[in-house]
Amino acid sequence: IEASFDTRSGDCEFMIPAGLSAERIGIPRTGREIAGMTVNGTLSSMEILEKDSQYIYLLNVRPGHYVVKLAYQGKRPGRVSGYATGKPASFKPERGFDYPIPSFARDILHSGHWKGRYGKEGYELFGYGEAGRSWPGYVERVQYKKEGLIVWDSVTSDDRVLIPPGTDKGKAAAIITRDPDPTFQTFTIDVALKKKHPYFLSLYFLDWGGRRMDAGEQKKSERRRTAVEIFDLETLNILAPVEMVRDYARGGYLRFRFNKSVRIRIDQMRGENAAVSGIFFDPE
Repeated sequence: IEASFDTRSGDCEFMIPAGLSAERIGIPRTGREIAGMTVNGTLSSMEILEKDSQYIYLLNVRPGHYVVKLAYQGKRPGRVSGYATGKPASFKPERGFDYPIPSFARDILHSGHWKGRYGKEGYELFGYGEAGRSWPGYVERVQYKKEGLIVWDSVTSDDRVLIPPGTDKGKAAAIITRDPDPTFQTFTIDVALKKKHPYFLSLYFLDWGGRRMDAGEQKKSERRRTAVEIFDLETLNILAPVEMVRDYARGGYLRFRFNKSVRIRIDQMRGENAAVSGIFFDPE
């Protein structure tokens, strides 16, 4: 079940897949009354039987895609300082997290054409073993945990696959999460450096089965959707905001810059599994 709520505009949206139902969906009140509500452009006929100080609740919601528009009544309450006096305090925005890796770069244009663009210092193309691996001198080790390996096509010239130097054919392959095995909906990649060294690291994601999308044969719910988390390998402190990768049937690169050892956690969010076809190192 997916849901999103914008408490400023009153715009909400949620999707319940076929075969499921929601006993209760809570919609934030934000300290205000809800004077009206439309669902998919018409006045709501949904059952609203419960509310508390923070939410109203829609009950027994059937499968479907719902676009909800709320009409809030009253102003959003201000913050209170000290003990609860009921008097609005002057608002000061909370400072956000200062991540060591504040953002990622994406590349969805070049598909499997990595040569000359990525991997100038080192790389691994999954599915080739030693023949697809060349690590930079500053990397001590790269270790994978809980991953599986899949080869969709052992010989192909499809421009989405990563092909090793010196050949014009390659494998459609990736390391993957191992759903439905319990606790295997995630895997990690540990990149240990010999010492601090600035570098760019890129991951190449490929949703091989997603090629059916172009022919309209793949439902949206079947497409791979993946979350990427980056941690300091020594302290395990999180280094970056969680990044979502989706719609990578044509392949896509996710790139970040850092100077220390990292743990990358790949999480399956939707689709058959999460799939990474390559990892690349480039100079800063």
